[in-house]
Amino acid sequence: MSKIHRITHPNPGVAKKVNFFADYFDYVSGKIGQEGFDIENHLSLVEKILWQIDTNFDNAIPYLDNYFNHPYLEEQDILLIEFRRNTSIPGDLHKYKQIKKAEGKKSWLRATPEFIEKLRSFRKSLRNRMLKQGLLEVISFLRCKHELPEHKDAIQYWTNIIISEFLLNGHSKKDLSQVFDKIMARNDEFPYPKNLQTHEEKASFLHNRTFDQQFEGILNLFSAEQKKNHLFSGFLG
Repeated sequence: MSKIHRITHPNPGVAKKVNFFADYFDYVSGKIGQEGFDIENHLSLVEKILWQIDTNFDNAIPYLDNYFNHPYLEEQDILLIEFRRNTSIPGDLHKYKQIKKAEGKKSWLRATPEFIEKLRSFRKSLRNRMLKQGLLEVISFLRCKHELPEHKDAIQYWTNIIISEFLLNGHSKKDLSQVFDKIMARNDEFPYPKNLQTHEEKASFLHNRTFDQQFEGILNLFSAEQKKNHLFSGFLG
């Protein structure tokens, strides 16, 4: 059963958003992988697309159709809208989807090697940015002046991506169930940044940590025991 958090903050609106984030995080952590709680994210989909193109091209189209039609790769997806500023990937995905026949799709892929290179570049950007961007977006929503309804959908969207990325990198559901206990801790259970080594440095950090630094502990937890294998790793119960 997921926890009901009672995290406090001087601002009641911030407290409400923080507790919603924590409760939703724990709820999805327990449900993901079950019907209605997809474990995919943008990076896992692009990894699988490139694997099919590189190793199974002749038989790839049914798999590619499935991946390309995932809601995360729709033109109006939040993350794709963000990437549209720097890449034509969203439009290129749409061009692929417009082709009806499998042979036509194969011909288009053969004739458009630059699209595959853009996918490789997109994968690199997602590896570098997706998780951190998602968490920073959530943190910005938690501490802003708006009430929960303003950002509820976006918090849920990014939380799903964060959780899936943890699980697809070898973290277990048990690991995820402990995330908020650890980032709220005021002792050595807190996931410190890697650059802090001494007891004195850690004690000073705990005493002075900001709102953002507390939630950035989620990134520290991800990096501490990262077991990267997007395509094939499952998750432990």
